[in-house]
Amino acid sequence: VCVVRSCTCAPAVPATEVLVSTSVSPSAYVRAAWNGTHALLVWSDGGGLGTRLLNEDGSPAGPVVRIPSTSSNPDVIWTGSEWGVAWAGFNPGLQRLAPDGSLIGASIPTFTGGASIARLAFTPALGYVVFLGASPDLFMRVLGPTGTTPLVARTLPRPPGIGCCPD
Repeated sequence: VCVVRSCTCAPAVPATEVLVSTSVSPSAYVRAAWNGTHALLVWSDGGGLGTRLLNEDGSPAGPVVRIPSTSSNPDVIWTGSEWGVAWAGFNPGLQRLAPDGSLIGASIPTFTGGASIARLAFTPALGYVVFLGASPDLFMRVLGPTGTTPLVARTLPRPPGIGCCPD
């Protein structure tokens, strides 16, 4: 789009697919978040979780970063200053990542016991909030702004008639 002496162009979009990662086992449960200039992809495969920062045009902005875990079904968010990745599995957890996609500290356990699904949110007042599905219940846990000040986990009420057991 050109306006008197000023032109702006949309970013170039790749004409073909962009290879994000290679793995000996299938990649699954892909999730993505956007921070205004980059996207962070997260996926699970046989080696745990992989993440990769991508430029606006889809080209890699850094290497694949591995989060060691026996995990599945990840989620990713941008907090305004860092990335957060949560996952389900036998040892659900949270990993903080810097804006460049590098790991910040060690992963943080979010739940004692297995979970089939993990979803993540962030609020300025509460910090990280993780929601974990551990059939038939859904749990919410507030972890604070750095994920290191866990508060008590709450079981969210199940509507009558939902789940495995009579109410």
